[in-house]
Amino acid sequence: MKVPAPKLSHWACVVLLSALLLAVFWRPLFSGQILFSPDSAPFFPNSFRQEMREYCYGVWRDDMLGLGTGGRPFIPARVIPMVVSPLVYHLASYMASIVLIILASAYFLSGRGVRGAAMWLPAIALGFSGYAFTLISAGHRSMFHMMPWAVFLFGFIDRAIARRQMIYFAMCGASVSWGIGAQPDVMMLFVLLAGVYALFRLVREWPVAGERTRFLVGVGRGG
Repeated sequence: MKVPAPKLSHWACVVLLSALLLAVFWRPLFSGQILFSPDSAPFFPNSFRQEMREYCYGVWRDDMLGLGTGGRPFIPARVIPMVVSPLVYHLASYMASIVLIILASAYFLSGRGVRGAAMWLPAIALGFSGYAFTLISAGHRSMFHMMPWAVFLFGFIDRAIARRQMIYFAMCGASVSWGIGAQPDVMMLFVLLAGVYALFRLVREWPVAGERTRFLVGVGRGG
């Protein structure tokens, strides 16, 4: 099967995204300065990389009797400090999260039938939205880690219901898990919204009108 070549609009959006990333992060990338924010200040202990590993598999503390720490929630962003220095991670985590938000938005829009620049431009706008950069100034690095998975969740819901393939249902669960692992309070609000959206999509895809009505009645009764 021949894979179609990327359209010109795709390459143009890649260039636009790269230019925006360079414009926004130019000073911390090339001046030797670093982003500073109250809630996610760029101060890291010597054991930071080890602590990130412990997030994945847990650790037993032998300095106090009976004190242990189980494996903490894994999120993909916690892989970054395992391969780069903490200060590089501090900046790279923001940049990677912005790119993931854009990819997640494009993934969702493509599932709704939107293509080309009409797909990429709104996705880029969301990635560089004022809300996101207000969060940079306040810190909240965990919110950046959460947002891509909140958006991906809706794209995976679309494909899970339309295609009935187990991989998309699994990725819905992974998106919820990674989002909650990063920012549980806000991600739970997205999960509630995603549940309503999933019901809407399920009803829209239901093949028989009579069964659709019975399904809605059952949902209304809590059955």
